[in-house]
Amino acid sequence: MKKKFAAFTLIELMVVIAIIALLAVVGITSYATALKKARDSKKMSDIENIAQALVLYRSDNGSYPVTSTVKTSLINGKYLTDANAVGLSDGSYTYTSGTSTPKTFSLCTTQKLENIKSANSYDYKKLDKCTGGTSSGTKTCEFWCVTNP
Repeated sequence: MKKKFAAFTLIELMVVIAIIALLAVVGITSYATALKKARDSKKMSDIENIAQALVLYRSDNGSYPVTSTVKTSLINGKYLTDANAVGLSDGSYTYTSGTSTPKTFSLCTTQKLENIKSANSYDYKKLDKCTGGTSSGTKTCEFWCVTNP
């Protein structure tokens, strides 16, 4: 009498390994996309927070802060509580104002935003400048700027 050993064939093992590999690739790709979207959302949130602080500053003082004093003007606990949290100190965002009593300003990201579908997809609709190419409706931008919200 011959003994039968219960075992998997080579084909069965290869099919299972292929399925696991396919699932791993799909999972890693989805995770990478989610990370990009999260980074972009944080940048957009930072821009909106800084823009709101600038509007509050203008309502209190009659004009936007000048470029050279924006950090000290906004980061005093009343407008922004932590400069590093919004990227003003580390250079993630650039701010430029008009004259010595500015009525205009421009606030831009210096980091690439990768998953922005449209400049009008945000509540404030302040994203009005994009440098970079467009392809099939999706904008690939190096810089997004907010001017006079």
